[in-house]
Amino acid sequence: MKNIQELFERGKDLLKSHAYAGVEARVLLCKSASISAETFHADGNRKLTRGQERKFLRLVSKRLSGIPISYLTNEREFWSLSFEVYPGVLIPRPESELIVEKVVELSSKRKKSSSESDKTNEIIADIGTGSGNIAISLARELPGVQVVASDISKTALNVARMNAQNLGVSNVTFAQGSLFGPLDRFKLRGKCDFIVSNPPYVARKDWETLQPEVRDFEPKRALVAGETGLEFIQKLVKGAPKYLKPGGYLVFEIGYGQREDVLILFNKSNKWSSVLCFDDLSGIPRIIVACL
Repeated sequence: MKNIQELFERGKDLLKSHAYAGVEARVLLCKSASISAETFHADGNRKLTRGQERKFLRLVSKRLSGIPISYLTNEREFWSLSFEVYPGVLIPRPESELIVEKVVELSSKRKKSSSESDKTNEIIADIGTGSGNIAISLARELPGVQVVASDISKTALNVARMNAQNLGVSNVTFAQGSLFGPLDRFKLRGKCDFIVSNPPYVARKDWETLQPEVRDFEPKRALVAGETGLEFIQKLVKGAPKYLKPGGYLVFEIGYGQREDVLILFNKSNKWSSVLCFDDLSGIPRIIVACL
């Protein structure tokens, strides 16, 4: 039987074509052996069973076939929280944390500037919630809010509900449906303080150019919007004013190179008092914050 360090070196060698071979080998080994990162670092001489070794090598083989590591471990960190993810559900990206950051910042400013009589529970709608990462992160950061999180995918909603339960969140209501349909069912016209979304924004022609581990394994419906990539965003911009309170915010993610086209969509309407775009950590315009 091999020990932790020996199996780690074996996995790292097999994964040497990957940019983060050492990290991936460690994560897959911890998953296979059901050990913590602390145990991995502190007890490298611990012997592992044949079964644990076989499981580890199977996971390494699957990773080499292109399967995203989050689908192999069924876990992804977002906003310093651990979310379960499974095939059929979009894997949370770190750049989407900027949505949470901006909403928390805006909510805090609104409450400071409001009179005591105006401080009612805010309502946040998350359209296309996926694993629930944005909705649940906001619900934990802003425990006084009520969040309605919707998705067209039943699979995604099942995973999102599981994540809410695992993370002890009770102020999120999940609903199946497309775009604003669930908001109508909850009678939320003119009642939302925030509408947030990480929408599909990939153009159909760009689908084949995506990294194989994204294109071949993640749900196409959660990524591809249509011919231009702006179809879903266009519907968001057009429909959101019906559901926002005056002074409410639409906050959503956009794709690389879409900033100018998205701003043109807002310029076609006189319903928005301000529209700002914020860059992600790579300096790419990523998050739109529009005030009604």
